[in-house]
Amino acid sequence: MPTTKKNNLSRRDFLKLGGLSAIALPILKNGGELETSIHPEFQTKIGGFLIRQSAEDLPPYQINDDIYRRFDAKNTALGRTAWDAEIQQKIAAQQYSDVERIRANQAGFQQEDFALLEASWLAANISGTRAGMHGLHKGLLQLEPHHSGPINPETYNLPWDLGEQEITQKIKKAAKFYGASLVGITKLDERWIYSHSFDIAVPEEHGEIIFTSADQIEIPDPEACKEKIFATLEAMEDDDLKDFIITTLEEIDPDILPPGAPSPFLVGTLPASQVAQMLPMMMDIMPEVVMEVIAQKLELPYGTGNIDPEALTRPHYLEDGTTLAIPQTMKWVIVIAFEIEEDAIATSSTAISAASLGNGYSRIASTASRLAEFIRVLGFNAIPCGDMTGLSIPMAIDAGLGELGRNGLLITPSYGPRVQLAKVITDLPLVADQPIHFGVAEFCAICNQCVPLCPGNAISAASPTAEPLNISNNPGVEKWPVDAEKCLDASPSDSAVCSTCIQVCPFNKPEGWLHDATRILVGAKNKTIDRLLLNLNYSNDSEQKSLPDNFWGTDRFTHTED
Repeated sequence: MPTTKKNNLSRRDFLKLGGLSAIALPILKNGGELETSIHPEFQTKIGGFLIRQSAEDLPPYQINDDIYRRFDAKNTALGRTAWDAEIQQKIAAQQYSDVERIRANQAGFQQEDFALLEASWLAANISGTRAGMHGLHKGLLQLEPHHSGPINPETYNLPWDLGEQEITQKIKKAAKFYGASLVGITKLDERWIYSHSFDIAVPEEHGEIIFTSADQIEIPDPEACKEKIFATLEAMEDDDLKDFIITTLEEIDPDILPPGAPSPFLVGTLPASQVAQMLPMMMDIMPEVVMEVIAQKLELPYGTGNIDPEALTRPHYLEDGTTLAIPQTMKWVIVIAFEIEEDAIATSSTAISAASLGNGYSRIASTASRLAEFIRVLGFNAIPCGDMTGLSIPMAIDAGLGELGRNGLLITPSYGPRVQLAKVITDLPLVADQPIHFGVAEFCAICNQCVPLCPGNAISAASPTAEPLNISNNPGVEKWPVDAEKCLDASPSDSAVCSTCIQVCPFNKPEGWLHDATRILVGAKNKTIDRLLLNLNYSNDSEQKSLPDNFWGTDRFTHTED
């Protein structure tokens, strides 16, 4: 792996710097455009950072709406592995197979390491869930409730009259109860929803995602439709009416016509004027299926009177089976983050570090589905999502869980980039959190540590831009673009994936004197301080990977406490 040369400072050297904190604190105090209140998620555990909420009129990113369009999930890095022949050839040509790694007896690619990886995906892949990564809502992440019926307060007249603030608190409690590490709430921004879903396992399931409003859909009454059809037929010339009746009856199965209904042959033998006189009688005896055919031929509405109005307020797939309709009443997003095992990701890029990601997707499937079910039992709609349906990172930024880093990942105060994300879209009334700022953009602008250490050279050393590198970048949003094509090239084997950008990030560091200092001083908007922090000795933990034996020899896990 490439390494960067540093002028390291010892702990003693650092302490000799004396007035560093005195220099930084006034700068921090005069942060300027940010609110002083702390995001509720981080009031008790903030990783030591000075976390400030962004002002409501200060967007966390710059978007050119003249250019930006909703992104097609087909063009994500993983999506392209299912259809892009060039990507498929690159991956096949540059990586070893799992079997070759095991036979070579490479550290981190032993039989037990791959067993850990394979089993980590189990909960994510059962019941057709497909890990919640791409595609349609199935299995654990399906749209419909798994229980027999919602305990709706309105239906049963239950005394459930909590305010939005209390509901929000209970939702966050439930999310963590089910396994989330962090929770934030934001209003749904339709720009972050994919234009189309895409299933890497079933590429033909490439369906549009639309937004529906019951207020915008008129459901005509069948009798009113029939009257309009009759008026349209009655206005025809007699000869045209006769021809229309004959051709229509020829398209209808005679077995579905009622007794006494005229046949095409009989109508053909009658004078056109007599056919016109018979029109009211024919309209009265014709069954619904015939009326629907007549309406379709006349390009008039009919048959929509049987639509369930409530269906328009529920998320559902249209008759084509792939188009997802999201009601516009579902305007809230609960974003949940899951800490990735620190000891596992430290072995990047091995089967062990890949197992930590697979384990995260299993936790996503389990937690997101249970949180959605919790909401449904309360009588509201919920769409549980992993990476599917929409872009998780901008939603997480909106929900105040972190900032975007140079590596293209969400950087959180508590865990740095060492998180995986999911979300639940709902119409349950909630209180939104504000985006936060704790100096990520300023630090990443100076750091660049992930750039030379990325095995695929996928991370940009340039300034943020709204220009895409390839079709896996969506233009119109100013950010550090990551080259997805090069990122995929860095995968070390068939199933192990690269996670070096997580492992080497300075924000992904354990507690300690140096990192406490870093957390206090980072984001001071002072390049001298940020450069000084980069020169400090991180015990070389940003450049040296943890040995796989260290993982198997430790007894620390995200789900246990000391």
